[in-house]
Amino acid sequence: MAGSRPQNIYRPVTGWLSARDLRSSTMRSRPTSSLSCPSTIGMEASDSMLRWLWKKKLSLVGTDNPAFESVPFNATIDGVPRALHQVFIRGWGQSIVCKTST
Repeated sequence: MAGSRPQNIYRPVTGWLSARDLRSSTMRSRPTSSLSCPSTIGMEASDSMLRWLWKKKLSLVGTDNPAFESVPFNATIDGVPRALHQVFIRGWGQSIVCKTST
């Protein structure tokens, strides 16, 4: 994303949605939270990732997985246990979009 400009949208594609669609319809209908060990791919929730995103001055972020960052939410940002989406929505007033179907 070297050529990004303020107001750009950042939406990396992780492949989560495509992988989910390959599962059986029974497995697809189960919410991720019902799995014995819920975890999904996503962006790294860290101080360095947050700084990188802030410097890009993005107007919108999103991805094709259930949350922008990886799940479970067990990261520490700025010394506080929290997720990137908490900083985006509450701290920056930034919207997050996700694609939930193909």
